[in-house]
Parts: sequence; structure tokens; C-alpha cells
Amino acid sequence: SSLNPNAADAAGAAFTLTVNGSGFVSGSVVDWNRAALATTFVSATQLTASVTATLITNPGTASIAVTNPDGALSPSVTFTIRVPAPPNITFSGPSTAPPATGQTLTLSLGTAYPFPIAGTITLTFQPDVVNPIGRDPAIQFSTGGTSFDFTIAANSTTVPSIPGFQTGSTAGTITASMQLQSAGQTIPVSDITIHIAR
Repeated sequence: SSLNPNAADAAGAAFTLTVNGSGFVSGSVVDWNRAALATTFVSATQLTASVTATLITNPGTASIAVTNPDGALSPSVTFTIRVPAPPNITFSGPSTAPPATGQTLTLSLGTAYPFPIAGTITLTFQPDVVNPIGRDPAIQFSTGGTSFDFTIAANSTTVPSIPGFQTGSTAGTITASMQLQSAGQTIPVSDITIHIAR
């Protein structure tokens, strides 16, 4: 009838699952996706079972049921394997910068995350005037281009060094946007805006 807990974070530690219901007997076995778990009989209304870390490696769901020694099988209950909460990400840079100068952005990860994180940083520019006079701003990373791709390894707080970038010669606002993806989810990060003075 119920599970405790009824969910766990993917890539988490092993735990004990409590299964509540009725009609349990000595020898009843808790099934995880039709595979038997090491089960302890507590009472006719409760069993406990050991769930190993390997069973919750990836996000998804598991079907939990109980099989009695006579072969009677209970209805199943769904156990949810959640994507872990995203780590604390710090993305920073200057709020203002002179034209035609080299600048840097920094990225740090507060805690290790159990899955790899793929990211892209993109630079865009909005001039102060609609039709600026002069050449287009030469805004780009030192590695070339206006985007930089990177990956943070699973279970690591080590982040790649972001290459420096060049501001243009036109007054306006540079926006540095970061897109992060991990385990099928988007990790939100606030944009950085850098004003280029006249």
C-alpha cells in the first residue's frame, strides 16, 4: 500500500526500504522490477528490504511488489529515482569594461555533482545606438568565436578555465549567457551583463 521512502536521488547511497501493506508472511520477498531484494519480515503489515546503490544509479522509476512463498503477487507501487538537485553554480564577470580590452569570466561549482555537466557560454552584443557608426564590435573569446563549450566531470568540483574574451570598440552591452545540462535537466544560471562605455 505504501513505501518509505517512496523516492531517492539517482547516484545516491544504499538504503533500507520499508514496504507497508497487508497479508505478508514469513518468507515474503520484496521485488524491485521483478528482481528479489534481501527482505526482512517485520509483521503481517510491514517488510523491510535492502536497496543497493547500483539499483538507483540513473534517474527513472522502479516497480515495487511483494511475492509470498505461495507465489501470490501483490499489485505494484512505483518508486521514483529523482534527478538530484542541481549544485550551486557561481558565474561572474565585470559589470563594466573599457572598449577594446581583454576581460575574463569565472565559473565555480559549490559541490560535486554525481553526473557530468555539459555547458556552453555564449557572448552576444547590443550596441547603445540602433545603427552604430564604425566597424562591428570584435567581441570574441581568445580561442576564437563567441561561444565556448566545456564539460565538468561527474563527482568533481574542478571546472575548466574559461578563455579570456575581447571587448569591441562600440559602446553597448555584452551579455554572457551560460547553458548547463546534466542528467536530462537544465541547470539555471543567471546571465552576466557587461557595459562597454563610450
